[in-house]
Amino acid sequence: MKKNQTARFERKTNYDISKKASLLIFEQLMLSYFSIIYNQKGRVMGKVDELKMKYPDANAWQMGDSPELANELAALIEKGIKTASCGSYASYQKEEFAPRIGSYNIILDGQDVPVCVTRLVSMQLVCFCDVTAELARKEGEGDLSLEYWQREHQRFFTQEGHFSEDMELIMEEFEVVEVL
Repeated sequence: MKKNQTARFERKTNYDISKKASLLIFEQLMLSYFSIIYNQKGRVMGKVDELKMKYPDANAWQMGDSPELANELAALIEKGIKTASCGSYASYQKEEFAPRIGSYNIILDGQDVPVCVTRLVSMQLVCFCDVTAELARKEGEGDLSLEYWQREHQRFFTQEGHFSEDMELIMEEFEVVEVL
């Protein structure tokens, strides 16, 4: 073989090897991509799964005690009317993953469809009887009054099984970071 032919052969061989390596890398990337899209059970990942990829430590949950209320509260959050929520201190102690400032939540409607993503901006411990009109308004429910808030939350906590005027609540304030 002449010198020119040898050089062309080496370049072609190197090109073929590079092309094969590129195809192999591409194939590995595609396999990785599809292993992300499909979970262990072989089903296509849903929107919640996709959001958890974007917000890895986010919890996905519904607010309220019925699908109808979950729809209503999710809509209030999505519109920026509801910027706070609360739960009994006792219920927070039972939670597997305690919320922390800066954490994300994927808010679901009554059919478990993601509506928006929120970020927790503040938390405070307060007794039920010490909730202010401002905190009640930030919850964004009903006529935004303290009286409405007290009536509905007394009903909710009684139904949950532990209401008292001096019960401790965790008040959370949040901001919407993504509307879906």
